[in-house]
This record gives sequence, structure tokens and C-alpha cells, in this order.
Amino acid sequence: MKQIMTLTLTAGLMAAVALTGLADDKEIKKQKTQQAKVEYKVDGLSCSACEKHLTKELTKLDSVKVDKVCSKSGAACLTFDASKVKKDQIYAAILKSGYKVKGELLTLNVKGMSCGACSKKVNTALTSLKGVKVDQVCHKSDHAVLTFDPKKVSEKQIIAAIDKTGFKVDQKPEAKVN
Repeated sequence: MKQIMTLTLTAGLMAAVALTGLADDKEIKKQKTQQAKVEYKVDGLSCSACEKHLTKELTKLDSVKVDKVCSKSGAACLTFDASKVKKDQIYAAILKSGYKVKGELLTLNVKGMSCGACSKKVNTALTSLKGVKVDQVCHKSDHAVLTFDPKKVSEKQIIAAIDKTGFKVDQKPEAKVN
């Protein structure tokens, strides 16, 4: 009886170790993906058929998951693995499907703003960049929300413009405000 219990306990421990190893492998694979989010403002979406058409075209790209496409707001929100697909490919897929990209929506945490004058300083720096439309800069929420044309200006240039004002962009990943 003692031998049976010892064998059962040993088998159970071995199974647990094996399962832990599998879980670790899955976790390693999950960590290798570089999940990214992007939201584009898209012109030409007029109905649910347009939404379905754009969704179908975007999901043809490897690892792209369409979170939402809305004809009313003109928003296309996506999650993708940045190690498998680039934003340029997504941009091209939108154009290929017959729609025009108005710009990419970007929400940034801006640290150090304490009043309306601070918000205005950041707003002025952003509006001076070609291809940037500022939606909101708010010192109370520490956010700058803007739409930019990635063909005219890069996200790095936008962050550099804010940093030049004396305020700093907190580049920790955050959940998108949609």
C-alpha cells in the first residue's frame, strides 16, 4: 500500500512539473509577441457594410485583431503584434480597401503641466508640427490627444516637440482612451 501511495505521489509531482513547464513555454511565447494598439481616423466609411469591408481587409494582415471600426466616428481601432506587422502595412491596407486615412490618433501622458498656460505651451508646440491636429491638451488629466499624419510627422518627432517645452512624455504603455 505504501508503495502504491509513493508511486501515485511521484506521478502526481511529475505531472505537476510537466504542466508547469508547459505553462512556462506558453508564457515565454506570449512574452515574445509585441502587442501594440493603433487607432486611425478613416474617411469614407458610411455604413455597416463599409465597416465589415474594412474589417475583412485589415484582418488579412498577420496578427491584426480589429477592436472596432465605426462609420459614425470614422475610427478604426486595432491590436497587432508589432514583430509581425508594421503600421505602414496597416496604413496601406486601409488605402487598398478604398478608404482615406485622415490620421493616427495618439494619446500621450504629459507630466509636469500644472495650469492652462502649461497646456497652451504644449498645444502650441504640437500645432507647429506639420501634419498634427490637436484634439485636446489638458493639464488636469496630464493628457495630450492628437491626430497626426504618419507620412508627414513621426511619433518620435511629436514626443521630442513636447519634451522641448520642458514637459515630459511618460512613455509607459497605457490603455487607450477610446
